[in-house]
Amino acid sequence: ARQQAETRQAEAAGQPLELVATLAEGGWLGRPQWRSLGALAFKSNCGAPLELEVGGQARNREALTEALLLPPGTRVAGRNRYYALLYLRATRAPEAEVGVHSPVLQRTHVIKPVDWHNIWVYGMDVFIAGWLTKGEFLALGRRLPAGSRVKQYPRTQTANRAVPVQNLRPIAELAARVRAFAKRG
Repeated sequence: ARQQAETRQAEAAGQPLELVATLAEGGWLGRPQWRSLGALAFKSNCGAPLELEVGGQARNREALTEALLLPPGTRVAGRNRYYALLYLRATRAPEAEVGVHSPVLQRTHVIKPVDWHNIWVYGMDVFIAGWLTKGEFLALGRRLPAGSRVKQYPRTQTANRAVPVQNLRPIAELAARVRAFAKRG
């Protein structure tokens, strides 16, 4: 859903939502230094408890996630030590602000209701043809300016990057990595 009105319509119709908020600036992504963000604290101003999934990276750059239940108006401490905080995922559309505080950054990032984006894909089939690491994608990909012609659309709306499908790694390799990661549990 590209706009908030579309997300509200999907929610009213009982359709699934995948609401995420990203923290792309202000040191949350581990830049310029790769250091712990400290003991993160989360708070919701919503009228009812809010379930959140927090996603980021550990010191060794491996994925970290945790589930939190935020009672209204109560600070909740995260359990993990994040070096990069990549996203927050909500199980429902928050009707009020949600904040995350880092003592290391000495900053609180406030996420307004309009900052949550519904990334659920409606009415389409999604085919996963392969994968790359972010570094590989940046190295192999070529820039597509906004307005470029592509097979899926007459013109792109935003600037993008593209990699030929034949340059992707096989899904079987990714599945093996996921299974190995899950076993470490």
